[in-house]
Amino acid sequence: MEYSKKMMFDKDAFDLLIDNDKELFQSLLELFCKDWPQIIVNLKQANKTSDSKAVEHNGHRIKGNLKNFYANELSELALGIEKLGQQGIFQGLDESIDSLEAGLKKLEEELKAHFSHFS
Repeated sequence: MEYSKKMMFDKDAFDLLIDNDKELFQSLLELFCKDWPQIIVNLKQANKTSDSKAVEHNGHRIKGNLKNFYANELSELALGIEKLGQQGIFQGLDESIDSLEAGLKKLEEELKAHFSHFS
């Protein structure tokens, strides 16, 4: 999936949610940046070991993080991964995890850039 041209999150909705609270933004950003790489590791490991519960759990976990930032497209992708885990389906999971990882990297860059210009 190509993410280079459009924003990964809804800046306006996110800014409204946090009500110009820079400390809250920093807190959410730090938690996100610390959390998502481990979730990707967990998803890849769960896929290797066919651990559907771990796929479901980690898909759900990252989906919640993404909803904080109004990253709707990535949230839908995470929901799809969560559902694959619920159904015990591993076909196509590699590609979904790779797409999610690429999107998360881009989202992190965008969030950091937005934070650096945040009032």
